[in-house]
Amino acid sequence: MAGMPLSGAFSAYAAPEPQQQSQTAATIQGTVYDENNEPVIGASVVQKGVKTNAVATDAFGNFKIRVTPGTPLEISYVGYQTSTVKAAEGMSVYLAPTTEMLNELVAIGYGSQKRANLTGAVASVNVGQTMESRPVTDVAKALQGAVPGLTITSANGSIEGNPTINIRGVGTLSNGHSSSPLIVVDGVPVEDMSFLNPDDIEEISVLKDASSSAIYGSRAAFGVILVTTKTAGKQDRVSVNYTNNFGWGSATILPEFANTVDQLQFGLLDTRVGAERECFSMYYKSVLPFAKAWQEQHGGKPYTSLVELKPFESWDNVGDYWIPNGATHLPGMPDERLEAGRYLSYADWDVKKTLFQTAPSNKHNVSVEGTSGKTNYRLSFGYDGREGLMKYSPEKFRRYTANASVTTQIFDWWKAGARFNFSDREFENPNENRNAYQYLWRWPGFWENYGTITDEEGVARTFRNTIGIRENSHKDKTVTTSTRMQAFTVFTPFKGFTLQADFTYSLRNQNSDSAGVPYKLYDNWFPGSGSTIAWYESYTQAKSYAAQSNYRDTMWAANVFGTYDFKVADDNNFKVMLGWSAEEEEYRYFYAQRMGLVDYNLPNINLTNGDNYTTSGTHTHRATTGFFGRINYDYKGIYLLEVNGRYDGSSRFRK
Repeated sequence: MAGMPLSGAFSAYAAPEPQQQSQTAATIQGTVYDENNEPVIGASVVQKGVKTNAVATDAFGNFKIRVTPGTPLEISYVGYQTSTVKAAEGMSVYLAPTTEMLNELVAIGYGSQKRANLTGAVASVNVGQTMESRPVTDVAKALQGAVPGLTITSANGSIEGNPTINIRGVGTLSNGHSSSPLIVVDGVPVEDMSFLNPDDIEEISVLKDASSSAIYGSRAAFGVILVTTKTAGKQDRVSVNYTNNFGWGSATILPEFANTVDQLQFGLLDTRVGAERECFSMYYKSVLPFAKAWQEQHGGKPYTSLVELKPFESWDNVGDYWIPNGATHLPGMPDERLEAGRYLSYADWDVKKTLFQTAPSNKHNVSVEGTSGKTNYRLSFGYDGREGLMKYSPEKFRRYTANASVTTQIFDWWKAGARFNFSDREFENPNENRNAYQYLWRWPGFWENYGTITDEEGVARTFRNTIGIRENSHKDKTVTTSTRMQAFTVFTPFKGFTLQADFTYSLRNQNSDSAGVPYKLYDNWFPGSGSTIAWYESYTQAKSYAAQSNYRDTMWAANVFGTYDFKVADDNNFKVMLGWSAEEEEYRYFYAQRMGLVDYNLPNINLTNGDNYTTSGTHTHRATTGFFGRINYDYKGIYLLEVNGRYDGSSRFRK
């Protein structure tokens, strides 16, 4: 889904005089890599002295630029030294990080390290640039294209779906298992990042290879994504910050639909010899004359919204549908077959404009930061609201977040703090019992018939199509709340030694309500009685149902680790880290469904009288504990050595 934020910029440039190019100019192709031999995405490639002849590298670090072979090219990227090279076909360019970037501290497992001393493949994300420049509210989707080798794939356009994350491609083809990386937020593994507010993230690091992720053990076989949330920093005064974003999203690519006449004519051309082209006994040869007359009388302009349909009156006013009343022929109509009792619909619809909307979204964030004595604090509140692409009964998503962080310097050698994170997510969608996208592409618009006809009771009823089913279905609702509380402390009793400890308790609850309620629509799938259109009823009272599900997931995690940084004979630098961690998680799930709704306006299990029940449940428990360690050595910052180790015990592998 493409989005458009309510912000923009306009720039105007005077066009320079065209540069005279040599007759030997050619299209030069090349690839730009970083110091880890990873492709650099979005690097700038400019012909030296000619700023108008510039391109950027693609997702694989490749570029194409038209210059004379041997022409100097300037290749640059944020955080790397600009490289000037001569153009040559198939060239490979390696960018070196700047001195500032080499001295930058990068988050790794249980600590941080200078980029210059990294031995594994670790990439850091420029959070401010990445999150602020993209009007998305999902952290995972915001990372798309931000890190070389990190692939973010969305299987569908759902506004609440979680994308698939892979580091350096697919890691396994075994039994449908995914090769998703381990996600660690503030030192604690989590299932996904959907509960995070992008505005509350301080730092993101991606550990890509085995050497960098080994500290987390077997769970990190497919890499690690480390997320650090914002903490309180020292402030001269209390600061209040408010940001917002209003956006509108639309489908990126939708197929073009032929008009009704063209669909019918092409369908007839593809008919087998001796057969008749039809759609549930609505014969194309029968519909075509009506469709041609409708197109002429409407000036070739299709409907673009739900309208009240008009019946056939004459060939000068064909309306939108025809009920035969037992007739098989109409005066003035070509002698083609009409199915007795089968109504015909032939209005033309612009399906894209009729069914899809420009989906609105908005987000708001407020944060307060300040310092009181030796205590720093930060509070933030966020709201995110989105709608789906469907115009009628669109999916609705709302998320509320609240975060608090307090840090206090008890003594010069002792610091302590706490974090609190809360997220409440609500998702509402119609229980249409079918895939709307499949059917709107599958059936022609004239047959789906996106209009209403007023029945004998004076009720404007829709047909058995995407609009009718979505508008009349029950609106299922899922509410998910996540709460995380963390306390941490840092001791530095003497130079070079740091001892850190943290304890985290998290609770996630989800409650879902679903129902299948009866409703009545005109049935365009089957013939009527000859004088009326058939009726479609979604559920009988006996088959209507109410369902509820709930899960509760609780987990606590603890980490204690110490780091000692020292030198031997000035040129030999050592950094030794040892630690212990433990986790315990309990998961409970329950589902119940009962048939026979008593009150269709209040679908609840207590208001059912059916004899059919469906129940299921799950209860799992796991616990792990382990020891880990790392030794870093460098000689004059030139020769590097890193050794990682971890030993875990799990309740899933009991003796």
